[in-house]
Amino acid sequence: MGLLKSVLDVLHETGRSGLARQAIKDARKEGYISAAGANRLTRQLNQHSHDVARVQATKEHATA
Repeated sequence: MGLLKSVLDVLHETGRSGLARQAIKDARKEGYISAAGANRLTRQLNQHSHDVARVQATKEHATA
């Protein structure tokens, strides 16, 4: 769970999902997480990104 929090922190601080994805790839490459763990984190990152986009779209629609 610590790595997910770190990845999400990177995403929140920078807004750069590519950087967060690279952190997952690097963690896998360095052996900090398994392939299954990397896949799980990537799915969670994808879900988080989707949720953020949906909230932003809702806010934009409400102000239009």
